[in-house]
Amino acid sequence: MNADENIAEIAQAGKANVFMSDKVAAAIMTATKPNWSWDVKIQKVGKFIFIDKREEENILDFQTVYETSQTNMPIDEQDKIDGVRQLMRESAKINNNWMYYCQKKDKFEEKELEDPFMEEEDQVCLRQGYLYKLWQ
Repeated sequence: MNADENIAEIAQAGKANVFMSDKVAAAIMTATKPNWSWDVKIQKVGKFIFIDKREEENILDFQTVYETSQTNMPIDEQDKIDGVRQLMRESAKINNNWMYYCQKKDKFEEKELEDPFMEEEDQVCLRQGYLYKLWQ
């Protein structure tokens, strides 16, 4: 969310006071008893509140696995092939690849705003749109 220029424009226009990404909102609203903590940061800048995940690798970057397991699987088993972190990475990669390859290359909609996370012109990204919702 920090790199999203559209959020900065909405804040400068004074259209909203609290800003949060969909991943953080979903984690906060649906977590009854997570097995692993996720790391969010809350910043107050003037009258604005920004709630986002930290930039470093975060549990919110991955798909969840074992989220309702009875046993607490240690998340930092680096060398086990079926460790939680390895399974989360693999699950996220499969999910992203599946979404990318399911898209029809010849059918897409041109959006008026550019992808806020595109870093290079020739970068291969998942073609997706971003929706910015405002509530009173």
